[in-house]
This record gives sequence, C-alpha cells and structure tokens, in this order.
Amino acid sequence: MPGIKTCPGCGGPVRCLSETVEQCECMRISLSPDAIDLIRLRYQDCLCTACLAAIAEEAAAPGNRTGQSTRSL
Repeated sequence: MPGIKTCPGCGGPVRCLSETVEQCECMRISLSPDAIDLIRLRYQDCLCTACLAAIAEEAAAPGNRTGQSTRSL
C-alpha cells in the first residue's frame, strides 16, 4: 500500500511504493555503487528524488571517498 513518508534528508514528503518498487519515483534516479554506499551509511529510510539526485552527484564528485564499502548485495 503506498504511503507518504518524510524524507530523512530534507524533511520533505516521499511517496513510498516499496511494495511495487519498480513503479516508485526513486527508480528514476540512477545510483552508482558509491552513491548506494553513502545512502546506506547515512539513512535508514526512503529519500526523496531531490535528495537521491544530490547524493548521486556527491558520489560522482572527483575525489569522493565513501570509506569502507557497506555493500551487501
């Protein structure tokens, strides 16, 4: 069931479609493994597309280091 959550990054609304994730707005943002690491290190819940895009840019910045990998895929 879709729900409205609060983005932990900016406090804005996030329409969560976790049960049908392929339809979720977050799927529109392409995230590198480094960006996924940043998200996992910092957040425990859904982020809005603006915050996801900002993290994607941050992770792509020259010299960015996310530290030790937390990937568990």
